[in-house]
Amino acid sequence: MKSLVLCSKNTGENETYGDVALKVASFPLEKNKVYCSMMEIDPPDFDSQLQAHHVFIRVLAFSCNYRDKSIILAWSTLAAQQIAKDSEAEYYSGIGSEFVAEVMEVGEAVKTLVPGDRVILDASFPLRRDGEAPGGLSTNHASLRYHVIHEFQLMRIPKDFPIEVAAGFTIAGQTVFGMLDRLQLKPDANILVTSAKSLTSLFAISALKKYKVYALSSSAKFKEQVLELGAKDLWVMEHGNSNFLQAEDLPRFQQVLQDTGGFDAVIDPFIDLHLDRLLDFVKLDGQYISCGFYQQYSGWEKKTFRFPSERTPHLFGNLIAKKINIYGHCLGKAIHLEKALAAFQKGEVTLPIDTVYGEEDLVSFFEKTYNSKDRFGKVIFKYQD
Repeated sequence: MKSLVLCSKNTGENETYGDVALKVASFPLEKNKVYCSMMEIDPPDFDSQLQAHHVFIRVLAFSCNYRDKSIILAWSTLAAQQIAKDSEAEYYSGIGSEFVAEVMEVGEAVKTLVPGDRVILDASFPLRRDGEAPGGLSTNHASLRYHVIHEFQLMRIPKDFPIEVAAGFTIAGQTVFGMLDRLQLKPDANILVTSAKSLTSLFAISALKKYKVYALSSSAKFKEQVLELGAKDLWVMEHGNSNFLQAEDLPRFQQVLQDTGGFDAVIDPFIDLHLDRLLDFVKLDGQYISCGFYQQYSGWEKKTFRFPSERTPHLFGNLIAKKINIYGHCLGKAIHLEKALAAFQKGEVTLPIDTVYGEEDLVSFFEKTYNSKDRFGKVIFKYQD
């Protein structure tokens, strides 16, 4: 079976698979030209005795995340450097962090899964579900059709769970329910969720709809959809504005502050974009939690974003005087993913899906994932067989 891969421009030139010539396409990413193709990749070896606790899986669909962007940029840059030294060199790599797959074979000691099960990634962190090894994401190459993965880095899903949703569920679901577990919000809490177009934020807004949850975004383009997920209001952020918000949103924002006294909690996927401004609006003994930062790939595109240095003393003053708790958060535990899956099946949370692409739409998949301003929700790549 063919896999979607990143590749060097000359990979597979003059080669065919069956009667079909290998086609290499390209898409732009932060001033880089990245090449991709569908290629026949040999599956990894699997020995059910030697790999007794592992599972051999076939990927049905996958998706790429914000963190994958830095991996793509790094890989394409390094591949280009090698090709500059050897023009005939060929390189390829799978890409992606999330997937839904079918179990094909299991190791002799596997007790949690059987052939035919559908599974998604269990990204339990910092330890794997059995507590015996480091956890986190099991692969950066989810687009490859076959993988051998430890059973405790996979979680069974019901056969009727939508494939398109499953292919992009783990990181948002496990992270959001992990953050909510740490925050232990009171029923009357006021919560601000930043970067409202990011999938983690959309999932968080959906999960928090029983609270008074508000959204912050760089655009009002999908305001109606964000409100439908559960937000009471959405405000547009402008970094160049001394008030931090566009003028038309400021009165509504100030009214919320006046009525509530500020936010009990802020959920922020990009702490380096928002922390210095938003601490002004967090209540005494409030909480601020972040699961990521904007500059993950800045080193590869020669672009940086920094806090305004003159506000640093003010930031620390707020932090101390208000006794604000700031949490860094990464993924979650197996129980958090289980809770997220259960909540989705009960209709209590929503994971928006923007578009599902197939094997004829390689460039469209990457373009929509990383370059489209019209994206709302997850972009999925689904294999045909």
